[in-house]
Amino acid sequence: MVGGFADAYYEKSGWYETYKLALYVYKAISHRDSVDKYTVKLMSINPYTTLYRDNTGEGDLNLETATITLLALYSTPPTLLHKNQHSRSSLLLH
Repeated sequence: MVGGFADAYYEKSGWYETYKLALYVYKAISHRDSVDKYTVKLMSINPYTTLYRDNTGEGDLNLETATITLLALYSTPPTLLHKNQHSRSSLLLH
């Protein structure tokens, strides 16, 4: 099972920051094969708060963490639209 991102904050405090996991899930959402394990982890945090360790939440739930998590869990992958192969804006995210 994935723990989280062991960055400088984790090394100092021993707590993972939930929004970092949610951002990863949101960014990687178009790569379903690598994002599933992080999605499972994100959904296992209880109670759902800004910090967690071993699936146990600690702290508050703030608007930023909640919003990023909702985007990560309920967004669909963007589709690419090819308008004009020769223009600078040939790829538009939809």
